[in-house]
Amino acid sequence: MDFLILENNTISEGEKLIGTINIEKKSINIQGSVNISIKKERGYYSILEDNLPLGRVERDLKIIYQGKEYEPQRKDLYNFISGKTNKIDIYSFGSISGTIERENHKLVVKSDNAIEKTPFIIYLAIFSRYKIPVRRSQALKSPYREIYYGLLALFFIVFILMNIFYQDEGLYSLFALSIIIAEFAVYIIGRRKMSQ
Repeated sequence: MDFLILENNTISEGEKLIGTINIEKKSINIQGSVNISIKKERGYYSILEDNLPLGRVERDLKIIYQGKEYEPQRKDLYNFISGKTNKIDIYSFGSISGTIERENHKLVVKSDNAIEKTPFIIYLAIFSRYKIPVRRSQALKSPYREIYYGLLALFFIVFILMNIFYQDEGLYSLFALSIIIAEFAVYIIGRRKMSQ
């Protein structure tokens, strides 16, 4: 069984360190034994591996990597991000390629078959904010709490609009991923302020 683990913003495969996640304003970077960047473009996010363009992240967090498609189902994506479920299946051409699960403050990728690791490394980076369900003791203080929940509400509005309108799919995808990155940044900044 193949598996990857995200813990404390670090992705590993067993004892092997894959990389550390760094969230920036317009990109997500994973640096270590792999060097992957997810960079904001017009209507999508490009995937660069060792500075070579190898794919993109599109609407509903659909990843196209070296010609192969990976995507969660919309309902699963909503339920996972909102905390209603603790796992999300990632499909490739209609079949489950792997599953991402929350386990003891970690995100774990599991698959009974060999997987293409890069798309799942990217999913772990995107979902890194959601590895621990929100508890009362972790609640952010004002104004970060209001900003965070405002962004979360905006994400759900964009998600609903994506299900109703199909006109500019790239733009919706860009908004959704931008909101996830912004939520992560607000959460990190808010937690740092609380610990000072």
